[in-house]
Amino acid sequence: MAVVQTNSAQITTRNSGVLANAAQVGGSVESAVDIVPLANGDSIASVLRIVRIPSNARIVDLRLFNTAITSGAADVGLYQIASNGGAVVDADFFSAAASIAAASAGTSVAFGNLLSPANRAKRVWEALGLAVDPARDYDVALTLTAATTAAGTAGVDVTYVI
Repeated sequence: MAVVQTNSAQITTRNSGVLANAAQVGGSVESAVDIVPLANGDSIASVLRIVRIPSNARIVDLRLFNTAITSGAADVGLYQIASNGGAVVDADFFSAAASIAAASAGTSVAFGNLLSPANRAKRVWEALGLAVDPARDYDVALTLTAATTAAGTAGVDVTYVI
């Protein structure tokens, strides 16, 4: 096997004197965390908006945590904020049908396709397949895919770089 000298795109760009993207080098690490209440009998398709993130965020981790809900599952995704109409952007952007039945102190749900090696350096807008950054915020929300059978709370803790 041959000995090779290979540079990442970041090193190649920096070697040419161009500043690197702050989301990939030297950016600010930020986070958002909060919870929402769940009632016994919240039905499928209920939307629980939890935290807000900017479109230029590069996701480092997103953890779903909850009390014991006995039964229940939720997609973890993105919605437009109310002032942009509130519509769904991608209901299972982070995870599809994540269980919230048993109590969890935090399960990472962002490691599927979003944080695969090919997508790890992408910002939210790039992972959504947009051509340019829309420079807007998105709500991270749970969309129930299985009804709840007990009251409790669920939340997300997201770490990102901008």
